[in-house]
Amino acid sequence: MPVALGGGVVTPFVAGRVYRLSTDGFAEQGGAAALQGEARTRWSEMTELGASLATPVAGGLSAQGRVAWQHRYGASQGRTTLGFVAGGQSFAVSGADLSRNAAAFDLGLNWAGAKGVVLDVGYHGVLGERGVDHAGRVTLSLKL
Repeated sequence: MPVALGGGVVTPFVAGRVYRLSTDGFAEQGGAAALQGEARTRWSEMTELGASLATPVAGGLSAQGRVAWQHRYGASQGRTTLGFVAGGQSFAVSGADLSRNAAAFDLGLNWAGAKGVVLDVGYHGVLGERGVDHAGRVTLSLKL
């Protein structure tokens, strides 16, 4: 339910996400060091609790933002088993740990100019106990 605040709108939200990652099996060629792995499917679930904000600034300029607490369920580390094509003992390979809890931020400015020109500039960040993620975007659109 949106709430009016200082000329803008604040909207609280609760969201859930489910990710499915599926990889094919493989067998490398190239001698004794060639690896093989089985096909695998992995699921990951996450919830978010937060609020988004949108407000006009001046003229065709507006600002948007979002802040959320993310909570990940299940395994927080990607792990797979590999082996050598030539045989021998298989072994586990682990990926980077994912944060169980993290803060997510989105900040953006949008400018709608004359003749359908729209410029959008933004930042996205996730700050967690196991790592951080930063991304920026610049989009220029022409509406004909």
